[in-house]
Amino acid sequence: MDLAILSRGQPRLQAQLHQLEAHIAASLRSLRAIIHDLRPEALDHGLRNAIESQVTQFSRLSGIACRLHADQRVYNAAPGAKVDAALFRVLQESLSNIARHANATQVEIALCRQPSSLTLTVTDNGIGLPARPPRRGNGLAGIADRVARAGGQFHVASRPGQGTALSMSFPLELAPHQGEHVLPEAK
Repeated sequence: MDLAILSRGQPRLQAQLHQLEAHIAASLRSLRAIIHDLRPEALDHGLRNAIESQVTQFSRLSGIACRLHADQRVYNAAPGAKVDAALFRVLQESLSNIARHANATQVEIALCRQPSSLTLTVTDNGIGLPARPPRRGNGLAGIADRVARAGGQFHVASRPGQGTALSMSFPLELAPHQGEHVLPEAK
């Protein structure tokens, strides 16, 4: 609004002010994209809905049969916003890689909860990875980075012609009453 007022009051600066306005608009779009990437909107309805919707959408769009095996305990106690977002994004990237590169007909997704971690395994029956997968420019590097930023571990098991299994383990932050015994302070 200030730029519009300034533009009306300074006709000689109108071209520069319009250019400045365009830069501000581009910056706002970029900022909105960054904010959007921090927490996927799909998670607003819970981890279960986000994952189930992603699996359904993947199968519908790719034509690849996809089965989700999820331990009920995964959904009973939410792992936390950081893990939720990382888990959802690596699932998206894993499925995207399968659709683009694996030439698979089936995908199995397993989601399990242990006392201190959450494990996601995505397995396909596709062509597998070459003996020496490329180091740069593949989605696996992005998945590995995202899992590492969440404090997790990432493993790839694949052989040419025999599919690929991606396993990710995310640590869960436990509330003091869930995993530790807090002793009262001595007086």
